[in-house]
Amino acid sequence: MINLLTLFVSLDSNKNTFYVKCLFVMLILFVTAQLHIQAQNRFELDDFDKLVSLTDPQISPDGKFIVLVKSRPDLEENKNKTELQLIDVATGTTRTLTYDRPSVGHPRWSPSGDRIAFVAKHGLGKDSHNQIFILSMIGGDAMKVTNSTTGIQQFSWKPDGTVIAYVQE
Repeated sequence: MINLLTLFVSLDSNKNTFYVKCLFVMLILFVTAQLHIQAQNRFELDDFDKLVSLTDPQISPDGKFIVLVKSRPDLEENKNKTELQLIDVATGTTRTLTYDRPSVGHPRWSPSGDRIAFVAKHGLGKDSHNQIFILSMIGGDAMKVTNSTTGIQQFSWKPDGTVIAYVQE
């Protein structure tokens, strides 16, 4: 860059004008090319279904796994579809833990790491409320452990893993 400046200073004014014009033309060509590239890569409405959001990562007590909430838009139903994903830290492999369960969120490991508690909608229509479910890491279906008529807002495991305290909406 210094050599280029030295070159500009050492040349007479006619040559400087020529170089400035050349640089200006190159700048215009560069900006035009960038605008063309951006026009080809515009974000379109059809791209919404490709968006994926990963939130609320929770590391297992032994540090070998991470559970998180994966969310992607469902344009037909006009809402986000959520599921819990389990990631093996050593290999990076993922496994879906919940299927077709509306509004899954707030996963929390039990203190021993053998279970995951989470909140999900349960019921239909006006009777649909957030409830706490517990999923065994050995396998099987998640078991609903609350029957709140107003819904669960948040919860926490007791340090020994025998009880869950929760706040209703």
